[in-house]
Amino acid sequence: MEDKDLRLWKSKMAVGRMSYDLGLYPQAVHHFRTALSLFEAKHIPQELLSRNLVDLAKALGSMGHFDEGEELLNKAIRLDTEDCVSSAEIIEDYHQLSLLFWRANKQGAAEDAIAQAMKLMSESKESIPDELIAKLKKHKAVLSVLNKDYRNAEKLIDDAILFIASSPVMGKFSPLYGDCLMVKLMMYMETERFEEALALYPEALKILDVSRGETHVKTIAFIEAIEHLSEEKGLHEEAATLKKELARLKEMSRKKGVD
Repeated sequence: MEDKDLRLWKSKMAVGRMSYDLGLYPQAVHHFRTALSLFEAKHIPQELLSRNLVDLAKALGSMGHFDEGEELLNKAIRLDTEDCVSSAEIIEDYHQLSLLFWRANKQGAAEDAIAQAMKLMSESKESIPDELIAKLKKHKAVLSVLNKDYRNAEKLIDDAILFIASSPVMGKFSPLYGDCLMVKLMMYMETERFEEALALYPEALKILDVSRGETHVKTIAFIEAIEHLSEEKGLHEEAATLKKELARLKEMSRKKGVD
């Protein structure tokens, strides 16, 4: 029979991950911290510690607490390297570190971390999950957009979209597919390919609505970004329409108690 302390830890982690997926980052941090405290007070297997650290770091990074998140991720990398865990786990550690640096506007550090993740993946003799491969492809495309290397970014994001669409474990209605369309749409806006952007917008929004929900923080952030870019590029009528839609969604979110 499973130890009651381990069951409690798993429960806290499950609720934390559910909160994170819903975009409820403060709640996620609370549950991950509670789970982490069990390692000191209870008898939780130490090999589970790095997963707890990574999940807490992800939630902290989403709230802008970059320094603590970086510290936790570096600790997880050290633990996973010393414990010789699966290649996929260490690759995910570096992927999350790159995401955190990207959110903190540390472009060089983000590129170094994703390069290390890609190196480990190319050297691995183990099978790497499709979802992790897709995340790496998407993130490399995002970094290329930030570098204004749009030709490479389009190649990378198209590759990610095709990979996800053909994957038996993801497909066209997975959150990652919607995220990739979002990246492509933002790239179109940045390069003033407005007709292509406006044509892609309904599909991207539909998939985000289906996979995450229309009031999810990532869905709202996507619409906000498009509204801002539309205004910036002089598409005032489109921006006004998006602004009204944002007001509606934020009111719905407030009523649900998500804000």
